[in-house]
Amino acid sequence: SARTLRESALQGPAVTRLLQQRFVSSWSIMADLKVHAADSSMRHSSLAQLFVDVYEFPVLMIVALSDGTIVHKMNANDFLDMEMSSVNIGFSDPASQNYYKFLMDGIEKAEAVLKQLH
Repeated sequence: SARTLRESALQGPAVTRLLQQRFVSSWSIMADLKVHAADSSMRHSSLAQLFVDVYEFPVLMIVALSDGTIVHKMNANDFLDMEMSSVNIGFSDPASQNYYKFLMDGIEKAEAVLKQLH
């Protein structure tokens, strides 16, 4: 699943550009997150625990605010099962287009949460 995402959806120029402009993008291995979550002396142990708590096998895509508030998530299996309709101009394949939509939905939800806070 992770390899499929890296080799398809994450390769599109529109997705790459959006990630560079609007996100701090990373991958975390669940075993590492569990170690960090269990070690309360680590600065970000509570953030790691938040992600451990919502994890769904095999890969979970998450859009979160800098404080760890999760505003949008999708399991990779659900993502790969999405309808692969026709591709709009600017996208090389349906997976890139769907991942771009996932990211844009995450931005929209994050902006709504931040607006409520201010």
